[in-house]
Amino acid sequence: MDPSLQTKLSIYTMQGQTVRQWPQGTRYFPVLDLPNSVYLLVMDGFRPQKLVIQH
Repeated sequence: MDPSLQTKLSIYTMQGQTVRQWPQGTRYFPVLDLPNSVYLLVMDGFRPQKLVIQH
């Protein structure tokens, strides 16, 4: 993954859905595969820690 895509997340909204606020400094990658879902890959450095799926 390109580290330049990493962004601090405050509140990320997509298609009317609001993702809860993450701790300050958390990096995320938005991965949009399904039309009604938001995938958040939470990063710790360069290692993926967990995949959160918001429907």
